[in-house]
Amino acid sequence: MSKCVSCSASILWAITNNDKFMPVDAEPSENGNVELVEEGRIRRAVVHTQPLLAPIPLHTSHFVTCPSASEHRR
Repeated sequence: MSKCVSCSASILWAITNNDKFMPVDAEPSENGNVELVEEGRIRRAVVHTQPLLAPIPLHTSHFVTCPSASEHRR
């Protein structure tokens, strides 16, 4: 687990389907849409655009919740 350098929130790093790193809030959220899937030593971020039928813990991209997100986007 890491801390956001701007707001000190606990975050996890995951890799998207485009092989980009994504900061994700460490705690699941009822409004989340990011499923974290462990593939060996790699943590994948699977972003869901439709509601899921099975209740699984979903997280939120930290770009959504961080007050300083615009400073870190590329």
